[in-house]
Amino acid sequence: MYPPPHHQVKDIDKMIAVIKNYPLGMLISTKDGVPYVTHIPIIY
Repeated sequence: MYPPPHHQVKDIDKMIAVIKNYPLGMLISTKDGVPYVTHIPIIY
């Protein structure tokens, strides 16, 4: 998914702070047309 430019963050320090405060991501995939969400830790 490509977010429009007005939703993109270009401040690296701000991105790192978000990762440190919320170190859990979601990997979204599909199998046979069914979406699956897998929670994954983000290690920085």
